[in-house]
Amino acid sequence: MNTMHLRYAVEIEKTGSISQAANNLFMSQPNLSKAIKELEAALHITIFQRSSKGVTPTPKGRQFLISAKRILRELDEMEALGREQDRRVSFKTSVLPASYIVYGFTRFLDRLDVHESLDIDFREATSADVLSAVEHGSSNSGIIRTRVEDWHYAERMLEEKSLRCDNIWEFSPLLLFSEHHPLAGKQELTVADLIPYLQIRNRDLLRESAIPGMEALTEHDQKLAMKIYDRHSQMHFLQRMEGTYMWTSPLPEALLKENGLVQRPCRDNPLRCVDMMIYGSEYEPGPLDRMFLTELTQIRRELASQRRR
Repeated sequence: MNTMHLRYAVEIEKTGSISQAANNLFMSQPNLSKAIKELEAALHITIFQRSSKGVTPTPKGRQFLISAKRILRELDEMEALGREQDRRVSFKTSVLPASYIVYGFTRFLDRLDVHESLDIDFREATSADVLSAVEHGSSNSGIIRTRVEDWHYAERMLEEKSLRCDNIWEFSPLLLFSEHHPLAGKQELTVADLIPYLQIRNRDLLRESAIPGMEALTEHDQKLAMKIYDRHSQMHFLQRMEGTYMWTSPLPEALLKENGLVQRPCRDNPLRCVDMMIYGSEYEPGPLDRMFLTELTQIRRELASQRRR
């Protein structure tokens, strides 16, 4: 067994496919399969279960992969000790597309020392993709969103993937639409008010769920909803398409004014969401992680104060 065998196994777990992993590793599939069989024979365990749908780690295989990723991370750190470019401050995070997070990240960047050598990697993705990025080490931290009622599901998912979390914010989603929307003049809405209008959906929750309080809209659902996952595109459609709306986390007042948007509460919205920062089991949050979390906490307080006014 050598370190390349460890990298092979980690890449297979990441892709869920031996053929795709072989592609990524620039080697043939038979050679990769042979290397994994040799690794399993040396360890006297089965690392992966193979099926027509791909490969998944066995329970012992998952334990092995956690150790393998830790070893590879430590080896990479040792190899980086003598390289000037690797003495840069590194911060790699993946987050769900939420405007308050982007605001917090901008403030976080403003606080960094511009004279210091920095390596910043900031990605927006669905909660499921954020989870995968942190699990496989392409991001050191991430922010995901789940319904409060799905908390035990999220907790189980994190435990299975050996991830830890810190809760950032629990909130009730608000309705977001153009200031020219027919409902913009109402200060408080009900689900029934939404029936004639087109909902823009995104996939920000860890687990797909019904639209909050939308049982009354079942018959309209297919024709009155569209999925758009890019945050910029969502804003564009809200501004340009008459009668569109979204459920979102609270947004800063400056962003609403800048884009000609308004937010309103929905009286019979039963949904409560929680955003959480997640980390790998072997990753120790450093000063930059804590600084980013501090900015998000401050944004959350400002948004709460904004809603009370």
